[in-house]
Amino acid sequence: MVCPGLVTQVIECLLRLGRKHRFFYDGVMESQIEKKLDLMIDLLEDVLLELRKSPRDSKRWMTCAELAEGMGISERTIYRLRKDGVFKEGKDFRRKIPDNPRSSLIYNRESCEKAYFLVTSGRRLEIAP
Repeated sequence: MVCPGLVTQVIECLLRLGRKHRFFYDGVMESQIEKKLDLMIDLLEDVLLELRKSPRDSKRWMTCAELAEGMGISERTIYRLRKDGVFKEGKDFRRKIPDNPRSSLIYNRESCEKAYFLVTSGRRLEIAP
């Protein structure tokens, strides 16, 4: 597993190098290289912002009980949706410890909410006259 602190340090170093070369370059950079450098710097800044976000700001992965409470449905409904293939492994849920097949499952709230919305809105459309 990659240490987020190390990734952050590498990105900060790359940003310093990119900014230094962009602003203090002696010669004239070719426009294509300059555009690519600007794009890389913007991308690295975005990644750095994501890495610096506190896990408490938005809890992306959560237990079945937490997901059920957050979505306002029962844990049994979550189990049924997983069994029926509405929630896909790897996208909507995964093992807390990936190498351990007996590890508990954790769910991606945003992804599960989208999948659940698609299923429930489809059922409502079928029932409506």
